[in-house]
Amino acid sequence: MAQKSEREREHTFTSLNESRKDALHISDYQIKSDRYVIFSDIHKGDREQGSDDFQRNEMIYGYALQYYLDRGYRLILNGDVEEGWEAEYTAIIEAYESTAFAMERHFARQGSGHYTRIYGNHDLDWADPQLVKKHLVPVLGPIQVHPAVFLGNRIFITHGHQGDPFSELRAGFSRVVVRYLWRPLQSTLGLMSNRAAENNLVRRNRDKYLYEWAKANRLLLIAGHTHRPMFRSFSKTFQLKLMRDDLLRQLRSTTDPYLHFLLPAAIARINQVIGASTEELEEDKEVSRIEDNPLPCYFNDGCCVHTNGMTGTEIDQGEIRLIKWEISDTYCAEGGSLKRRPDLFANIERKIYQSGDLEEILSQI
Repeated sequence: MAQKSEREREHTFTSLNESRKDALHISDYQIKSDRYVIFSDIHKGDREQGSDDFQRNEMIYGYALQYYLDRGYRLILNGDVEEGWEAEYTAIIEAYESTAFAMERHFARQGSGHYTRIYGNHDLDWADPQLVKKHLVPVLGPIQVHPAVFLGNRIFITHGHQGDPFSELRAGFSRVVVRYLWRPLQSTLGLMSNRAAENNLVRRNRDKYLYEWAKANRLLLIAGHTHRPMFRSFSKTFQLKLMRDDLLRQLRSTTDPYLHFLLPAAIARINQVIGASTEELEEDKEVSRIEDNPLPCYFNDGCCVHTNGMTGTEIDQGEIRLIKWEISDTYCAEGGSLKRRPDLFANIERKIYQSGDLEEILSQI
């Protein structure tokens, strides 16, 4: 097992080095003024009932892209944008040409610096420029798809499947299994395909090796692939636990009656969020804590196929944020009672999970 893990680590480092060598360099990136949003693992399918995980978040995705378009953000799609393992690209494009692709096209038409694509394992075909020209260029315009992207010299963005035994080294076999075995089962039984996020071993290895590579190269790495958001090398759930423990320490040490009133409510709310998480907390204790005092060099934007929304990373005028877009319960007064607002768009909201000063974080790496 140790030898197998070491081989996977070596393959990960070798493959990431290759991606780094062939990465697109956005050398004119201005940390204090530029605005970027990064989404990965969108997994656009062909709308087949039960197997297209993106369909439930289609409206949220479009709403979020309009938000960023209106505010002058540039869009980076960090791999697995199309679900090429399960569906044909022609069917995917036909399914979302007037919605998701139309919104992306608004960014692409502003120029290559406003719309950047990275390929992952589920859309690895985009590594072939001829296939990009055949399928994507007609719907998006003259674009290119890259293995990775550098913002300046220190921020490295790539999908994160590099070196994964099932997603890169044996990707051909995995693709056949997914398309001809998993997809029929998923459609028939209504199974979720958030496979990487639900497999603690897969995500533990990915998180660990991606973090170690970023640390060794003194880079801030933003990945996807695992479907699990990370910020400063910690998962959201683990950071909530740290926040809760800090509030508990304050509650035990304070004599302020106002804090004795407020802090228990805040702690209870954090426990509620943790309890609703799909992460295994005892596993997460080991998965998330990559080392005792990790460098803040590994970030993960999560995915766009969460059952209750989509997560992403914003790099905004010197600040980096982990955000989530979701449909919330918004109510209005009607007939003397509160009723859920019927306008779905009114219920879509953006939440900031974590944020930090980008220059300060880079100085620590």
